[in-house]
Amino acid sequence: MHTFTFYSYKGGTGRSLLLANAARYLALLGKRVVAIDFDFEAPGLHYKLNIGHPGVRTGDVIPERGVVDYLLAAAEGGAPPERLLDYIVSVPLPHGCAGQLRLMPAGSAPSGEYWKHLAALQRQDLFMDPDGHAIAACLELKARIEEELETDFLLIDSRTGITELAGVATTLLADKVVCLVLNNRENLTGARAVMRSLRRAIRLRGQDPIEVLPVLSRIPERDASTAHQVLAYLNERGPTPEDTLALKTIFMLRTDPELARIEKLHVGSGEPSSQSLLHQDYLSLFAALVMADPIRVSAALRRQEAVREMREWLTYRHDVHRHRRVTPEGFREEQIDEGVYLGASKTRYADLVVYGGQDRAEALMAVEYVEDLDSSDAWQRWEKETKLRCVVLLGKKEGEQNKSRIFTRGRRGGKFAERDDESAWAVKWPLSFAAQEDPGDRSVTSMLKAVQQGEDGYIYLLIREWQHASFVTLHGGMPFRPVLARQIVDGLAEVRDVETEVRVLWRTAPDPFERADEGMMPHGSSLEELTTRELHAPLWWRLSAEAKVEYWQHSRDRTCIAGIEFLARDLLGLSFDQDRDFRREVGRLVVHREGDDDEVDRGAYRFADLFRKQELKYEFSQNAPPELVRQAAIRQAFKGPTGVGMKSESIWDAAEREAREALEHDKALSSLLRGRDGRPCVVTTNLLGLYDPASGLVTIYRKLVDWCARTLGIDVRTLTNIVFLHETVHALCHLGRDLDGRGWEEFALPSSHDIAFRPSSLHEGLAQYFSFRLIERLADPAMMAGFERLSDHQPAEYKVWQTMRDVPVEDVRKMLIRARAGLDVMPRTF
Repeated sequence: MHTFTFYSYKGGTGRSLLLANAARYLALLGKRVVAIDFDFEAPGLHYKLNIGHPGVRTGDVIPERGVVDYLLAAAEGGAPPERLLDYIVSVPLPHGCAGQLRLMPAGSAPSGEYWKHLAALQRQDLFMDPDGHAIAACLELKARIEEELETDFLLIDSRTGITELAGVATTLLADKVVCLVLNNRENLTGARAVMRSLRRAIRLRGQDPIEVLPVLSRIPERDASTAHQVLAYLNERGPTPEDTLALKTIFMLRTDPELARIEKLHVGSGEPSSQSLLHQDYLSLFAALVMADPIRVSAALRRQEAVREMREWLTYRHDVHRHRRVTPEGFREEQIDEGVYLGASKTRYADLVVYGGQDRAEALMAVEYVEDLDSSDAWQRWEKETKLRCVVLLGKKEGEQNKSRIFTRGRRGGKFAERDDESAWAVKWPLSFAAQEDPGDRSVTSMLKAVQQGEDGYIYLLIREWQHASFVTLHGGMPFRPVLARQIVDGLAEVRDVETEVRVLWRTAPDPFERADEGMMPHGSSLEELTTRELHAPLWWRLSAEAKVEYWQHSRDRTCIAGIEFLARDLLGLSFDQDRDFRREVGRLVVHREGDDDEVDRGAYRFADLFRKQELKYEFSQNAPPELVRQAAIRQAFKGPTGVGMKSESIWDAAEREAREALEHDKALSSLLRGRDGRPCVVTTNLLGLYDPASGLVTIYRKLVDWCARTLGIDVRTLTNIVFLHETVHALCHLGRDLDGRGWEEFALPSSHDIAFRPSSLHEGLAQYFSFRLIERLADPAMMAGFERLSDHQPAEYKVWQTMRDVPVEDVRKMLIRARAGLDVMPRTF
């Protein structure tokens, strides 16, 4: 049996982590390895080697007993314990691995019981006993490990500094001492003194001289000059020739930035040499410790690399968090354990196990490395023996990239289905396990269903799918799949959660950091422009009015108005850019002012409040709308015998009270809003919604919309969108500018506070016509059906559009321009 002691004069050198990697490396080469934690004051080797149970975070499992308990029992009983295995735990290794790895921890650290046992052991003064009882106990322990466990390699994690226990571990027990140092004078001086003492150490009969392997740890990069300087310092002439070290080489362990975040095994977890300098350094040192079969070494390294690459793939976390490119994150490091036994009988070894949730209560995925990936049926055993929803079989041939086979199934178990590369990509996201029945189902249908249930992590993926399906060039590009593109638009439009709807609008809006992909779009257009126009704009009108108002109100500095611009420019033939209009008008006002330019520029911002009325705004209201109050006032006027002596203000006061009360009773509302034929007669403007030209505010009256939806049998969300669209057309006809920049503020709706108010055939006919045209372009059957049904229950002024169904949009634009200019419009039309 070969015994290696890992020692450092000071802490913080990475000694225990190095030992853990060496132990796993030797076991993977088919060796029987035992690791002992002799660092009693700061034990931690059980944290480095995963001795946990499935579902329990690595290191959270406290060993029951260890070296301290063994030596205490030997001291108090006069003889060592009978069962050595009671003080040793096994560390999981892969199936097919001929090696064995066992750990003898310091004890049940960090429990209170451990510290009591350690204090009791220290009171025994074993290592100060002149009869050498402690030395004898340690030598006997070493012998028992060799004989009873048939051990090939014993690795000892020694205490730091100069102590009796460290002396025993480095002199009487060790064949080789791996001495770690840091590049500072305190470390180097102390370590050199210890290494010199090892040359003079008393050895037992038959023991060879101790071989010392110096290791310069945690250096930022390979620096040959630093290594030569450190080696020269260690080899400086001592007081006597025997004290002079004649070290031929010094090994180096370079710093791994990942260790600052989480300590983890490199050897046995696998890390490609191109990615980890520390991994290369470990292997160079291990090659000096022990000679091994090159074929086995190569196989072990391939396994390590494959598992490490898989772990990095699972834990990859995007560093791009722009508003559109928010994609699902990978698993966290603490959700993954290495080397775990699973299954009903705890016999299925997994190189990696991925757990879900903060409590790690459920194992979601197992990763197993297999030599012959193509023919392996290991997934069938996982299918029978576990309830895992995903199993990944890994394989790696010499000089080739990782290959994998990924199998998934639903929450209720059943048969595994093997996934192709595209679908398998989804299993790296915790979201897939939380939101999907089957984590490997990355179809558009399943992602849409998840988004509709509030899981917004798939929105960006659906945007990319839509882009791939929608944009082609004349001479090639991605496959043109209009049916799939339409499915995505319709599916996103079906989202019912307002918060998720706002995220859909936000992420389909243009991202200034997105780069155009010229191979996926028509010439002269950017991917951003096409996405904004053909995806965001239709969704703006089809998602709920609540989401639109939320988006409009709370993201004013970043709001995309593509939906509004589409209606204004493409249908109405108007331009609508509030910021540009503000700049133009303020520029006209300040251009002739004298004074400091900076003062004039700062003064421009003072005009902002004066232009607020020209800004389009939206709100919802629970109040009684003007038309309902007007209808109640008419009713109040007819109630009196003649109306003589009754002030008009009192009629309006009574009407407002009656309108408020009617909002709470459907029958009262129906009575106020009944037409001559007894059917509901519903106007849009001033009843369901209102555009106020004085403030630029569009108001949607929730209670009236709800009543109308119930009365007419229209989906309330659909009806709200129709009202939102109708009033927005009124707003744009007033606030929008002609293409030459001229505004027509006088083209406003008549006052709604006049008792003799009647809807304007001109305004309502135009609003209805352009609403119809937009709904037609949206190809939304529910909106069109709701619009037609509402129109059937509206007065004649709202039905003018029906005579214009076949009139081209260009002709109606001309009518709008003439009307805005105060010119006559053809009588037969309005």
